[in-house]
Amino acid sequence: RMTLNPKKHTLGVRIPDHAITQSLVAEFGAPILSSTFIRPGQEEPETNGWEIQDSLGHLIDVVIEGPVGQGEPTSVIDLTDDVPEVLREGAGDVSLL
Repeated sequence: RMTLNPKKHTLGVRIPDHAITQSLVAEFGAPILSSTFIRPGQEEPETNGWEIQDSLGHLIDVVIEGPVGQGEPTSVIDLTDDVPEVLREGAGDVSLL
């Protein structure tokens, strides 16, 4: 319930084209649940693994440091109806939709 959109009761799924993420999913053999964590009082999420490890490492099983992309927003596609709707065009090819 914590991951559902409170108004629509839907769930967003991110499918990254990222070697580390794809390798983890392949090894686990199952999807990975994650979220963007923005600390109370902050406006942006932390993106440096070493900072997260230093401050929260005692609460987290593993922190993987690595490139996370160019910072371009991802494409957002609504698949809740019969016809997909591109809500935001960003990283990711939406030409087939």
